[in-house]
Amino acid sequence: PSRIACVVSWIQRRSPSAVTGLPPFLHRAYEAGRDGAARSRLARLERAIEAWRATHGAPPAALEDLVHAGLVDRSYLHDPWSRPFHYETGAGGYLLSAVDESGASRKDATLDRRGGR
Repeated sequence: PSRIACVVSWIQRRSPSAVTGLPPFLHRAYEAGRDGAARSRLARLERAIEAWRATHGAPPAALEDLVHAGLVDRSYLHDPWSRPFHYETGAGGYLLSAVDESGASRKDATLDRRGGR
C-alpha cells in the first residue's frame, strides 16, 4: 500500500469517528453532540427495558438480554466513547446510567427506576 493509504488507515484507527484535528472552538460542539447521542441511547434502552418488563413482569437481568430479544442493537449498550452503560436491577426496578471516564455513574445521565421512583 502507498504511504498515503497507510497514514489514512492509521488516522481512522486512532479516530474511528473520522474527525481529527478539530479546532478548539468546535471541540465543545462535538462533545455536546456525543453527549446527546449518549442520552438518546439511554432513552432507547429505557424503552426496551420497559417493553421487556411489560412482557416478562420484571426488568431483564442484563442489558445483553435486550439484544438477544431483538429489542436493541448491540451498539446501544455503549456510549459514543465506547464506554458500557451501567445497569443494575433491584427490588421492583432498575438503575441505568452513563458513566464518566473513570467508570463512575454520571448523575446528569442516570435513570433510577428502583422502588417505584
